[in-house]
Amino acid sequence: LVSLTDEPENEWWDNVETDAIETMNDILTQSLEDAYEDAVERMGDDESDWRWGTIHLAEFVSNPLGLSGIEQLESIVNRYIPVGGGSVSVNAEHANEDYIVQSGVSERVIYDLSDWDNSLSIHTTGQSGHPYSQHYDDMLEAWSTYQYKPMLWSRDKVEAASVSKLVLNP
Repeated sequence: LVSLTDEPENEWWDNVETDAIETMNDILTQSLEDAYEDAVERMGDDESDWRWGTIHLAEFVSNPLGLSGIEQLESIVNRYIPVGGGSVSVNAEHANEDYIVQSGVSERVIYDLSDWDNSLSIHTTGQSGHPYSQHYDDMLEAWSTYQYKPMLWSRDKVEAASVSKLVLNP
């Protein structure tokens, strides 16, 4: 389409489903009108209330419980959070036709090769698979706002930061 902008009368601009012969300006104007109507339908008439994150949400569906079809159960295990970006941004996310993000970057890391304890990371949701655990979704907010948490490596740093210990004996 970019190369066609030099040819505003090119036949590729014509919508063959109408009786008229459209030009680039016709198609671009109609596209903007359609986009505006869609935004009003999704976010209301007051443009000052419009926020991309209102409709552009990352969806985290627990499998299989989050796909049960039981609304009460799905509300316990599934998570939705506003996110920025899009499919062509650095932190690429791929959304469906309703702007719900279906896939994207799940983990981001910054490794400090000179000091492993100075490394940073974040991943989606949390480190527990139990929906009633405080760690089920405790990374979600930081992930969605591009923040990081320390990625500790050395035993002394890990032990100093630990809040509990699980010992598994045979």
